[in-house]
Amino acid sequence: MTLVSSASLSEIAGALAQALVRVSAGNNAARLSLPLVYPGGAMVGVEISRLRGDFLVSDAGGARPGYSAAKGLSIGLHLR
Repeated sequence: MTLVSSASLSEIAGALAQALVRVSAGNNAARLSLPLVYPGGAMVGVEISRLRGDFLVSDAGGARPGYSAAKGLSIGLHLR
């Protein structure tokens, strides 16, 4: 099946990302809900929060419910 569109690949990818990812934001943090599931069954999410004027990007401990399958690892990145 071939689809013809005047949109660029970048525009299509951007629209797809907006359709797949839900964002909820508060005063000091935002959470991105992704269409992925850890092997233990927990939904994958990314949290961006302020940390003393910087930003912390993490999975907010989301890998923990799938501890045996995810080997208990939790991701985190400190951005300045």
